Amino acid sequence: MLKYPPKILIAFGEAAAGNKKILKWLIDNSYPELAAVADCIQSRCKKCGKEAFDWLIKYNYHQYAALCDSIRGNEDAYSWLKKNKFDFLIIIIDAFFEEKEAIDWLRKEDLDIFVIITQKIKMFLQKKRNDKGDYHKFTFWS
Repeated sequence: MLKYPPKILIAFGEAAAGNKKILKWLIDNSYPELAAVADCIQSRCKKCGKEAFDWLIKYNYHQYAALCDSIRGNEDAYSWLKKNKFDFLIIIIDAFFEEKEAIDWLRKEDLDIFVIITQKIKMFLQKKRNDKGDYHKFTFWS
């Protein structure tokens, strides 16, 4: 993830936080792997994000598939990332789960953008969870 320019990381954060227009922009501008990660993260259950997850596996972005699963709380995926030395992705996951050490490290390394991205994703998923019980937000009412 460190290889992407800040503009692309900002777009990724917006897409992962539910912005469908920016998700499409990532695809149209040759960042389909980030679009797939964003789509996979947006899906609360693995079944919902299966197409994006499968795409990540098919095109050898196993580390990003494991990132998505780890954010869902899959400890095996987290262990796989550790075993395969995807240390930066581990830090991102730890920051997502509000591990102070990971957040402090990102800030110390001037990588605040990743703290912001993890917070955006967390807020999006929390809102999605909260909306799930609100019948006013059911799509069949639209």
